Amino acid sequence: MKKYSVIAFLLAFTWGLLPLSAQEGEPELKSFVLSDTTFLYREHSTACGWHRIYIEHNRKNDNYEALEEYSISGYRKDGYDRQIEDIKEGYPNRLKKFALGDLPRDWLPLRLFEGKYYIYAPSEWTYADHRVITDVAFVEQMMDGPWPSALKSFKKTGDRYDIEYYTYADGVRSLAIHMIDTVNKIAVWEYKNNEGEPVGYELRVASSNVRLFPLVVNDWGCRALFEVVFDRPDCKAILAGTQKPVFICKNKE
Repeated sequence: MKKYSVIAFLLAFTWGLLPLSAQEGEPELKSFVLSDTTFLYREHSTACGWHRIYIEHNRKNDNYEALEEYSISGYRKDGYDRQIEDIKEGYPNRLKKFALGDLPRDWLPLRLFEGKYYIYAPSEWTYADHRVITDVAFVEQMMDGPWPSALKSFKKTGDRYDIEYYTYADGVRSLAIHMIDTVNKIAVWEYKNNEGEPVGYELRVASSNVRLFPLVVNDWGCRALFEVVFDRPDCKAILAGTQKPVFICKNKE
């Protein structure tokens, strides 16, 4: 049985999240079944109660709705608006509107565990790792709210969407969204640096389709010290066509 580690994170409020290295003696994840539920981890502490990490197949589970609505709605929308105003004041020539067409606006990562894909409902909701694309900005979720970067360009070619966006520190970066499943809205995200060199890959699904996949739920009475570290999909191989991921997508209802 392959083991999956759990890593401790320090939740920082400056420039996003600062992960700590794994410490000796931290728990490791192994799937097991108890009372018809597949657990990846289950321990009890006097201070926090049960810490349970389990797989949820019920598409009516409240976590789905929370993931669908977490993006930049409600008070997060206020934070987004404030950041956009800051961009207007500091960089008045950067904000331009783009017609995004059929590109989904809100995305979540697909998580890989034991060869299957899941949506993650984390202990600390920032780790849901939403990405949002509005008509003016590429938006990341940080601990203190949405962090928009003004769009510089947008272009669609076939099933690929190319986006350039400004960063405060590094100038301009780019993102290529390769739609590999146009029905279920699943895409490989390819990030590039200022020189156009690939620097990272992600496998994501439109947030409106999260109910197509089961959840890995991290449920703990103590708030957000342990999050699951999943396997990384081989996105390069997927793009090259040498690996075809199998998505078991079920009805959303």
